[in-house]
Amino acid sequence: MREFINNVSNTSTFPKFIEEETKKALTALISESKDITDKVTKIKISEMIKLFKSNKFLKENQDKQVSVLMLTYELLKEIRNVKSARSIKG
Repeated sequence: MREFINNVSNTSTFPKFIEEETKKALTALISESKDITDKVTKIKISEMIKLFKSNKFLKENQDKQVSVLMLTYELLKEIRNVKSARSIKG
């Protein structure tokens, strides 16, 4: 988010930032998806992975890209919190 605010007018560096963050998010989604058993969560992750693997996402407007990345970070955060709670319980 900070990068978006700081570089919203910088048309040369922001697309590169989005591309790099997309790669990071895709890697994290693939990694986290291996242990997911909940069907709804698996579908969400699967759809996000498809979106990031297609070049369609990188052609979207910047606002939509930022929104999708923020939703992805929230999904990853929730997944990690659930995994952490499970490991504490047993």
